[in-house]
Amino acid sequence: ITIPASVPINSGMLGHWKLDETSGNVANDSSGNGRHGQLPGATWGTVDGRKCLLFDGIDDFIQVQHDGGLDVAALTLTGWMRHRDQVLHAALASKGSKFRLSRNSNRLQGYVSGTNVVGGATTSRDQWVHVALVLGPNKKQVFVNGTLRNNLGGVTLPADGSPLVFGRLLEEGGWEFRGELSEMRLYGRELTEVEVAGAYAAGGLEGAVSYVGQITGTVRVHAKAAGTTLEARFPSIGQYQFTDLLGGYAYAITAFIDMNGNSVREAWEPFGAPTGNPLAINGAFLTNKNITITNAPDTDNDGIADAYEVAHGMNVGTNDALLDPDGDGLSNLREFLGQSGVWHPASK
Repeated sequence: ITIPASVPINSGMLGHWKLDETSGNVANDSSGNGRHGQLPGATWGTVDGRKCLLFDGIDDFIQVQHDGGLDVAALTLTGWMRHRDQVLHAALASKGSKFRLSRNSNRLQGYVSGTNVVGGATTSRDQWVHVALVLGPNKKQVFVNGTLRNNLGGVTLPADGSPLVFGRLLEEGGWEFRGELSEMRLYGRELTEVEVAGAYAAGGLEGAVSYVGQITGTVRVHAKAAGTTLEARFPSIGQYQFTDLLGGYAYAITAFIDMNGNSVREAWEPFGAPTGNPLAINGAFLTNKNITITNAPDTDNDGIADAYEVAHGMNVGTNDALLDPDGDGLSNLREFLGQSGVWHPASK
């Protein structure tokens, strides 16, 4: 069972259109906000290993209906773009007068409320480029491949009930884009320069979790970085995967069997980590980061971890697995292992 985890900068995310569906006429919003886009045109595909949506520069676009949650005072738009021509104007994304991110020949340009507020950043034809536009009270910024290319003062974003459109200027047409888009994200806040750089260098990792033993319980794999913990969990040993991890950070990866169900790894719970831990994420997807879970030390070989014995007043040097000091009908060993998945912390 594989449970993907999100990039740890999802605070304020209004929409996330991965554009990796491969078929159909809907661009799904992966943010959980339900802002799915309709595709009157455009073709699914894979270009240079990246799943994407192909726009023909004639009549292809994505339309996301307006709702009140899109009336924000600050925003950040990020995504991957690959353009196929050098036309004078081509819109990557727009929302009426609220904002626009477009290409002017080979230059990336932002726009808000009738004024071109940022520009000057160049992009290369037929190459994937990560782009970002940050607009709000404190910033007017444009980024290319995680690098700040232009930085002006703040701006007031107007209210606008127009739909959000990818691939052209307006739903009725204009400034049609010829090329590919992938991984488009919209935030209702100003991302920091570090966050934008991290989004450009985002990656992921996956591997297998193995364990030989009799202890059972939910297997939890944690990825920790910058004060954030992401989790993949499954009821038994199997594959784990984290996707869209923020780049520029080293993630400490740990796997353990959560015997008492508190989601925190106790010293006596079986535990493991991949080789090379912590693992740096810099735009790559790391594979085969396998983890072998091993039991905690058990000096007296009674099946009960030393740390558990110490914590519960038992004797680390004596086999006391079959004793029942609290008289509840369950031996120390059965208390430790849990009976039918039930934890009994009262036992000593």
